[in-house]
Amino acid sequence: MTGEEALKIVDAVLRSTMLDQGLNDVHSVVFLESWLGRTYGEIADKIGYDYDYVKQVGSQLWRSLSQVIGEEVSKKNIQAILHRYQQSQSSIQDWGEAIDVSRFYGRQAELQTLATWIGNENCRFVGIFGLGGIGKTTLSVKLAEQIQSQFQYVIWRSLQQALPFNTLLGEILPILMGSEATIDSSINLLMKQLQQKRCLLVLDNVESILQSGNRGGQYQQGFEAYQQLFERICDELHQSCLIVTGREKPAKIAVRSGENLPVRSLCLSGLSAIEGQQILTAKGLDTTPQHQTLVNYFGGNPLALKIAATAIQDIFCGDTQAFLAQGNTLFSVSKSGICRLVNVIRLGERLVPTKV
Repeated sequence: MTGEEALKIVDAVLRSTMLDQGLNDVHSVVFLESWLGRTYGEIADKIGYDYDYVKQVGSQLWRSLSQVIGEEVSKKNIQAILHRYQQSQSSIQDWGEAIDVSRFYGRQAELQTLATWIGNENCRFVGIFGLGGIGKTTLSVKLAEQIQSQFQYVIWRSLQQALPFNTLLGEILPILMGSEATIDSSINLLMKQLQQKRCLLVLDNVESILQSGNRGGQYQQGFEAYQQLFERICDELHQSCLIVTGREKPAKIAVRSGENLPVRSLCLSGLSAIEGQQILTAKGLDTTPQHQTLVNYFGGNPLALKIAATAIQDIFCGDTQAFLAQGNTLFSVSKSGICRLVNVIRLGERLVPTKV
């Protein structure tokens, strides 16, 4: 790959992300000279810029690429990273019912942590857990997009409709095996593929296959094979990674997790006040001092904020303060509170705004 070819890849990658901008002239020069192995001092002398400025431009460029590609990019490893990224573009991907995450708010620290666990520390099993509506699905898709260059196969599936295990195997194995796929689907066969190939599997809404109300994360009858798969992925040596999202940890995952183990769990909390306000603005609400109160009231829960914003617009004529006055008695960040919000919007209930 020539420097010019690499430059085109980097420019295209940056333009395709939320950064929404490519390389300017200075970035391009710094990149090309770095590609040739020149030091920042040599680059500064060549283009007539201050050394500190050139170094700052380079550092900013590597940080941006690290966020997008999902690997730690530096001046020293840029060639190896881009060669690997170019190869990954021919990878096989099946995103199933994955949602659009082109509008993504916050979670940069969480993305960095998860990407480090998977890319640098070779975790085999990563769980993302938290309340309903907190953003687990969105984070799982965004993470998979960012680290997809590290894998030969990327497969994302939702378990929301309690997908039978044999159905899941019947979908995954033909993707991994191609023409070699057989009708004899088994966990052994899947584990062999995960050992031979570097695969990223994402299973969303794992609570759908667990017993409702059982704090121990026990599996529903007929879904015990998922437990066997999860435990084998945690315990056996392979080069792949399984990401699961859910409201609770499946049984026997916690005992296998640890800071220095290949099984990790992230408990997802709400968005910050600033990030939550970005959701309200995107929904069309004018910026008001009450927005921070609204975000705090719902604990930064993205789904609750989106539903609340809809209620404020459709029922309270955009009056956030009036909504908050009613909210103290009607709504909460709990599941029942969110359901109440949904019903208010769906049924068109006319709540009389309280004077404040």
